[in-house]
Amino acid sequence: MVVKKVEAPPDQMDWRECSECQRLAPPRSWHCKVCKVCVLKRDHHCLYTGCCIGHRNHRFFMGFIFYLFVGSVYALVYNSIYMWIIQGHIYCNWLTLLKLTCPMLLLVTGSFWVNMYLLFYSLNVLALAYGVLLLGYHVPIVLRGGVSADRTKESKQKYDRGVYQNLRSVFGDRMHIAWLSPLIRSDLPDDGYHWTASRNRKD
Repeated sequence: MVVKKVEAPPDQMDWRECSECQRLAPPRSWHCKVCKVCVLKRDHHCLYTGCCIGHRNHRFFMGFIFYLFVGSVYALVYNSIYMWIIQGHIYCNWLTLLKLTCPMLLLVTGSFWVNMYLLFYSLNVLALAYGVLLLGYHVPIVLRGGVSADRTKESKQKYDRGVYQNLRSVFGDRMHIAWLSPLIRSDLPDDGYHWTASRNRKD
């Protein structure tokens, strides 16, 4: 059997062979050592969801961290009202501040339920800080049309097609309402295999 060498079409010139899969991989796809497959427009492997974040589920990951932030703010407001205003005579003291900065003190001083409220409050602050950190890291990447896997300055700017198109490539055609619920259907404009580089975009 003779195998003929076929040249790749112009729109597949950026395709490359994955050394792990031993198969042809489209642009922006990278191999995940955990999932053991190449993922289209791979952003990263998420430990919390147990899967790779890529072309098809990037929107849902962004919604997850957005609502993590919103839920943390909502809970922190009500927890703060309860602890510092309603139960202020219990929590407004220097020992509470020490317990919040050094949680190990919860094991040696104070009643069980008072310490439980402080523990939940500390976790609430931690969740808020984590949500802010994730949004601060991922939102700029999405706005410039990149993914976390981009390392060089050239690759970070290669697929920047403007804020509107960059958001549309993540949240789909109905991006104005797609963030409200993961149940809202919003078809993506790209197929995950063919991408238009920013150098081809006419401003």
